[in-house]
Amino acid sequence: MQAYLPPPGKVELPRASRRYRDKEDGEMAKFSKGDHVKWNSEAGHVTGTISKVHTSDFEYKGHTRRASKDAPQYEIQSDKTDHVAAHKEDALTKIAR
Repeated sequence: MQAYLPPPGKVELPRASRRYRDKEDGEMAKFSKGDHVKWNSEAGHVTGTISKVHTSDFEYKGHTRRASKDAPQYEIQSDKTDHVAAHKEDALTKIAR
């Protein structure tokens, strides 16, 4: 059986996500603290402001979330509620305020 390789120009993310994305040498986090973003939830699109950028594993609501410089995760404060969500980069879209 031959090992699976990602498509040319793509980098394999950690096994848990099984997603691929474009990556350039030395690429850092796509978003920064204070960026306004949106994401999709069960209730529809939600907007918020990034409050933390994680580039190493961290605890969130009693669970260890995996993050690295190549696959950062973000904590986002919802615009409408006090809820803080944690998401991977691929789940977020930057929007204007």
